[in-house]
Amino acid sequence: MTLPDDATIEAGIYNAIATTKPSLTGFPMSPETRFVSLGLESLEFISVVFAMEEAFDIIIVDRQLDTFRTVAEARNLVKKLMLEEKDPA
Repeated sequence: MTLPDDATIEAGIYNAIATTKPSLTGFPMSPETRFVSLGLESLEFISVVFAMEEAFDIIIVDRQLDTFRTVAEARNLVKKLMLEEKDPA
């Protein structure tokens, strides 16, 4: 399995955000975008996380939910978890 590049992972995160909260479709986001700045309610944030889990076939909720605050941190977590799934210790 080849890991997607950073831009592809970020696009998946942006899609998860826009799918969960359609009003954010077209909202300018970058790797530095903080999730708190998007005005997501806690249930919306969890829905974004679930959408990310589904898109990338990983599990975040049980162990890594509080480890990211920006899109870049989420991207790095996705990459880390995908690597762990690819090559479990």
